Amino acid sequence: MGTGQQLQLLTGSGIALAEIIKLFRGLDYRSKLLEELSTGSLNRNFKPNRTRSNWINHDPREVVKYLADPYQQFRPTVNMYRGIFNLSHFANKKKSVQAMPHDLSL
Repeated sequence: MGTGQQLQLLTGSGIALAEIIKLFRGLDYRSKLLEELSTGSLNRNFKPNRTRSNWINHDPREVVKYLADPYQQFRPTVNMYRGIFNLSHFANKKKSVQAMPHDLSL
């Protein structure tokens, strides 16, 4: 499991793009572009790509289970992506990282 940490430039760009799409399509719109630029790009590092979700788990059986789960097969709304990008942008600020306790146990 990774941290999901992204550069501020990327999260800021995601916020801006989500805001632009919101202006034209609204908060409930489900954008293929936002999906491709966020989670859609995760699969590029996993070869061979037998599905669009190989990045979920190294075990192909777990990927099949994930794909069979109807609660996992949806495209998030623009509003959900705005929330994800804003949280990531906030969490990755130097001030936010410094404020996190460094002695948390796993």
